Amino acid sequence: MIFSFRIFKADKFPKIRVDFTFLLLIALLFLLRDRKNVLDILLVCGLHEWGHLAAMAAFGVKLRAVHLSGFGIRMITKKSGTEPLLKSIVILLSGPAVNLLLFLLMGRKVPETAMLSLGACLYNLLPFSQLDGGAVLELLISGSVHEYALRMALRLLRMALFALSAVLVYCYGYALLPLSGAIFALCISERQSHSP
Repeated sequence: MIFSFRIFKADKFPKIRVDFTFLLLIALLFLLRDRKNVLDILLVCGLHEWGHLAAMAAFGVKLRAVHLSGFGIRMITKKSGTEPLLKSIVILLSGPAVNLLLFLLMGRKVPETAMLSLGACLYNLLPFSQLDGGAVLELLISGSVHEYALRMALRLLRMALFALSAVLVYCYGYALLPLSGAIFALCISERQSHSP
């Protein structure tokens, strides 16, 4: 069981929940990386989330809750049940778009931060429902005539991504082990969230 707690309980603030896995991830980052690298990672992640918040503000969408976990930050909005599909997709893709823009703007000046931003963009576009790319795919697949076939294809793609990440670790060394571990955890989490 994952330990979590809420920071604010007042009605005027969004509910903020922090899982133990988030605190563990931050601690591991500080243990395994130098301080500048950790601050760059936090900056890239913060700007990614700012992209989502800016798009939500532009569309007048209210934030209901924020959930911080080892997989990332999930923002839960106040939904009316009739949100246009395009608006939801724009909000989901605005975080990776900010990361891509940051990569393009900082590429030559601050290459390490630029590469972290590109990595955050690509990671968040992976086809897992906990991430932006997967959430977009879920929106597009849900209610489709071929929903069952598309979900099966998505499962196969997720398994192929895990196999590819394991092969990359074997070929290029342990530097890619955190990515492979994250993809494995996402696969497990995806399986648990869709099991009866």
